[in-house]
Amino acid sequence: MHDVLPSYSEAIARPDWLQLAAPYIAITDYPALCRVSSRCWHIFAPLLWRDPCAWSKRLGRSTDDDTGAFWGRFLLRDARLLSPRTRDLIRVVDVRQAIAVNEYNSWAENAAEHFCKFLALLPNVESLLVDDYCRVNARCLDHSDPSRPYRRLLMLSLKNTSHGISPSLTESRHLRALVYLDITGPAPVAFASLDANWLPELRILKMRGKQLNDYRWEAWAQRFHWRLWSLDISDNELTDESVHNVAGLIDVNTHLRTTDRFASEGMLERWHQCGARDQYILRESSESLIFLPGSRYLIDAPPINRLDGADDPDASCTRVRANGSAPVRPDTLHGVLGLLSRPGVSGATDHLPGHRGITHLHISGNRLTADGVQQLLTCSEGHLELFDCERMQFFPPKRRTTQAYPPRLKAPRLHVSSVVRMSGLPGFGHLFRPVYSSNLRVLRIHHSLVTNIPTLTMDGLRSIECAYLAEKCVFPRLEEAYTLPFLPDMNPRLQSLTLTCVPRYSFGPLICRLAFFFRFLSLQAEALSALAKNAQAEGGRPPRLVSGLRHVALELEPKMADESLDIDIENLMASGETPFSFFDSPLTEASNINPKQPRSIDLWRETLGPSEAPPVKLVRHDAPEGHNPMSSDQPSRSDPERQVWVLYANVNTDMSGVTHTSHSVVWAGNGWSTNPVIRKYNHLVVHYRLQEGIGPATMHQTRAGAPAGCILFHTTWLFAAMPQILKLPPDVDSQRKLDVAAELRQRWCRTQEDYQSAKQRYPNRQYFTWDGKFEIVDPQPVDNDWILWKAHSDYEPPYEFTKD
Repeated sequence: MHDVLPSYSEAIARPDWLQLAAPYIAITDYPALCRVSSRCWHIFAPLLWRDPCAWSKRLGRSTDDDTGAFWGRFLLRDARLLSPRTRDLIRVVDVRQAIAVNEYNSWAENAAEHFCKFLALLPNVESLLVDDYCRVNARCLDHSDPSRPYRRLLMLSLKNTSHGISPSLTESRHLRALVYLDITGPAPVAFASLDANWLPELRILKMRGKQLNDYRWEAWAQRFHWRLWSLDISDNELTDESVHNVAGLIDVNTHLRTTDRFASEGMLERWHQCGARDQYILRESSESLIFLPGSRYLIDAPPINRLDGADDPDASCTRVRANGSAPVRPDTLHGVLGLLSRPGVSGATDHLPGHRGITHLHISGNRLTADGVQQLLTCSEGHLELFDCERMQFFPPKRRTTQAYPPRLKAPRLHVSSVVRMSGLPGFGHLFRPVYSSNLRVLRIHHSLVTNIPTLTMDGLRSIECAYLAEKCVFPRLEEAYTLPFLPDMNPRLQSLTLTCVPRYSFGPLICRLAFFFRFLSLQAEALSALAKNAQAEGGRPPRLVSGLRHVALELEPKMADESLDIDIENLMASGETPFSFFDSPLTEASNINPKQPRSIDLWRETLGPSEAPPVKLVRHDAPEGHNPMSSDQPSRSDPERQVWVLYANVNTDMSGVTHTSHSVVWAGNGWSTNPVIRKYNHLVVHYRLQEGIGPATMHQTRAGAPAGCILFHTTWLFAAMPQILKLPPDVDSQRKLDVAAELRQRWCRTQEDYQSAKQRYPNRQYFTWDGKFEIVDPQPVDNDWILWKAHSDYEPPYEFTKD
C-alpha cells in the first residue's frame, strides 16, 4: 500500500466482486468481457483504455519498435472512430517512444499537425508523456468542447525536449493540479516567470541535467518550501553551498529522532561547542553497539493520536517515523502512474498524513563532497526515506576554514597532489543508522560505504591501475582508521540498497569485502526467519518484524568506449618528454628511470617551511575545558592508558565585530598506539600543528582507538588515514585480478545445501546464501573524453599547493 490509506468513505464502500476479481483475470480476455454487459464494460473498459499504447503492447498488438506506427494510426484514424464515452476513459498519452533517432514514419510526418487536435479530443487525459522531441504549449491542452474549459493534468514529462517549458505553458491554467513534472534536460526555464504560486499541487519534480549551479538552485528552492515530497536534481553543478537550500525543503522543524529507542539504536546529543552546527555526539547502549538480532527487528508501535484535531488530519496525526514494514512510495514515472491508477484510493500522490517536505532525494552527479553529504543527512532530522547519491568527493577533503589562529599567523599547510582524486564515503556508515536516518528504507550510494575502498581517478592512469592503487595502497590504511564498514544490521529497516561505481575487476580486497557484506546479509535473513518461527511456535499473536534488506544491486563502472585513448605511460615517462607530467610533485626517481621500476606519487606531504602557528598546549585528559594545563613532564610511553589532549582555541567574530574566544579539549592521539593511524594523527596534531575539522568522534574512530565521546580533528584524521606515497608496480596487468560480477555469482549459493557443499569443497573461500533479490547492473559504455573532462570539472583544489 506504500503507506497510503483510503479515506473513510472509500474504506467502508462495498466494491463489486467482479472488480475485486479483475486483477486475476487474463488481460487478453478484457476486450471480450467489455462486450458481455454494461456492468462488465464499466469495470474492464477503464482498465483497458486508461493507457491505450501500454495495453496494446500487453495484448501483443504492438511492440516498442512500432510505437510510432501505433500512434500514427491512432492519431489519423482510431481516435476519431472511438465514441466520446470511450475517449473519456483515456487517461495516459505516452508518446515517448513514438519516434526513433533519424527515423521517418507516419508519426513524425503528422505529429506537429495533428497532435494538438488529437489531444483536444481526449478531455480526461491526466498524464502527458512527450519526452525527447515534442513541443507542448498551452494551446495543445485546450479542449475542443467549450463546456470543458479546464483540464486536470496530473503528470507532465518533458524530458530532453528542445524548447523546455514555454512561457505560455508556465502560466497555463491547465497545470494548476499538476503533481508530477519532469523537465530533465538542458533546455532553459524562465525563472522570472515563476512565482510562489506556480504549480501549487506539485509533489514530484525532476530536474536532471539543467546546469543548475548554487545560485540558480537557490532561486528554485525559494519557490517550493515544503510543497514537494520527491526531488531529483541529479547531474547538475551543485556544491556543498547548496546543502542548506536543499535542507530547507525538508521539514526540519519536526524531529523524528527520539530517545525512546536508546536501548536498541542509541541516541544523539547535539554538540554546541566551537560554533558547531548540526553536529551530534552518538551515545551508545550496550545493545546498540554490537548490532545483534533482537528488539531492533521489531516494527514501531502505532502512535497515539489526539482527538482534538479530528477536523485537521495534519494536526491530529502525531508525526513519527514509519513503522518499518511498509515499502517506500515510488517516485519514478511508472511508479507514479501506478499510484494514480489504483482504484478506490484518492490522494495517493499527496503528502502522507502528518508529514510534509522532501522524503525522496536524488542528488547524484553533482559536485558534493563527503562532508556535504554528511551535513545534509545530519540536518535532515531523519525525514529522508529514499536517498540517492552515487558519487561524492572524498579526498582531497574540503578545506575547513579555521579561526584557531590570529589572522597575522599562518596555519600549517600540506602539499597535496592535484591530480589524484578519490570519491566515496568510507567511515560514514553511522549516518545511515536509524538513530540518524530514522525513515531511510531505500539507499543508492557509493560502494565504499560497505567496502572502505574509494574510487581513485588520476590523469593518465587506466581504470585497472587506479583500482590497484585503491585496493593495495589506500584500502589498508582506511581499514585501520575506519575498522567497521556498514553492515545490514546497522539499519534493519533498510529494504533496498544499490551500490554504485563498483569496479569491474578486483585484486582481492573488493570481492572479499562484498562477500563479507553478503554473508552478514544472509545472517540477517536467517535471524529474521528464526525469530518469526519461534514467535509462531509460542502461540498467540506474533510480533511484527521488519523485512530486512531484501534487494541489493551492484552498478558496475561503465566501460570506456574508446580504449585507443590509453597511453603507454611507462615509455613516455622513460623518454623524459617535458610536456608529459601527471604529477605536481616530482617522482622519486629521475625522469630517465628504468620503466621496470615501481612508479611513486606523493599523495600528500608536510611542507618544509616552519609553521607560524602557536605552540600546542597540552592538557590532562580528565581536565575541564580551558583549565589544568599539563606540566612539562610528558606522559610516559610505558603507560598506555594515558592519552594526549590539546587545548583548542576557537576564535569567532560576531556581527558587531567583537571577537570571542572559546576553548575545547581535543584528543590528539598518542605516540605508542599499535594503530599507525593514531600515531600519525598524533604527529600531525602535536608536532605539525594541523588542527582542522573539529567535531565529535564517530563510532568508527572509537573502534579504531579514540576515546568514546571525545572531540577530535576529522580532517587531520583523514590525512593520517591516507598513505603519503602511492606506489604502482610496472606490471599491473600481470597481477592476478578477478571479474567482480562473475566471482560474486559463483559465491552466491541459492540454498543452504549448496552453501554447505561449497564450504566443504573450498573452506577458505567466502560464500553466502540469501533468498533476496540480487542484481548486477552493467551500464552503457561512455566516452573516455567525457570521463576525463568530468573529473577535471568536478575537482577544485581545497588546499594551496606549494611549488617545488
